[in-house]
Amino acid sequence: MIDPVLFSFKLFNFQVQLTWYGLIVMSGVLIGAWFAEREVRRRGENGEVLIDAMVWAVVAGIVGARLWYVMNA
Repeated sequence: MIDPVLFSFKLFNFQVQLTWYGLIVMSGVLIGAWFAEREVRRRGENGEVLIDAMVWAVVAGIVGARLWYVMNA
């Protein structure tokens, strides 16, 4: 079985871990953002608006997922 932790390090008395799952999710978000921005620019629209919306969507998704976890734990 593969260890779920890719690597870990200590930062200001906090243990920080990068997991394989987190790496895959981050890669998916970045690749999706790249494809979406490319399509928006191909259509002649402003890609910056899309990137701003994606940043807010990712932040809201992380906060929402954490709230769901806390409420159902």
